[in-house]
Amino acid sequence: QRVPGAMLMSLPLDACELPPPPDPSAHLGFHNQKPRGKSYVGVAIKDGLLRLDQARGLADLASEYGAGELRLSAQQNILIPGLPDTQLHRVKDQLVALELGWSAAGFRAGLLACTGSVGCPFAQADVKRHAEELAQHLESQFSVEQPLTIRFSGCHHGCAEHGVADIGLLAVRDP
Repeated sequence: QRVPGAMLMSLPLDACELPPPPDPSAHLGFHNQKPRGKSYVGVAIKDGLLRLDQARGLADLASEYGAGELRLSAQQNILIPGLPDTQLHRVKDQLVALELGWSAAGFRAGLLACTGSVGCPFAQADVKRHAEELAQHLESQFSVEQPLTIRFSGCHHGCAEHGVADIGLLAVRDP
């Protein structure tokens, strides 16, 4: 029904439905791009931390096979666009050589932690280490069919946006 004086339609609440939650692992793996014949890969970065040789290796991959660019995802992973489909086997081999994967288990796909006390003066804990420990424990006990977001923030600034996760954790000091 039209609301008088408005250009918008009014719908009863029971006619509305929420969209499904975003899949935090949707960007991981190999995906077709336009134009056909090109793909991108979403590389899973364990704990959001890269070694120097891995960072250089990814840059080399992007230069040699891709569009010459690396993109960062909100989940602390890396996308390499513009990969020719005929070269994907070589890209996979080089990712394995760099000890990097393109998939993540149910808990790791949605796991996000801020820098923590290792790189931030405000952080109250080494949240990257705690996030890894939690992921290992959860994977040893459970499996999930639906994506689950777990976010660790090391302080009240909330850089990992713990307030919008399925499970949000905030480090605090013990008084």
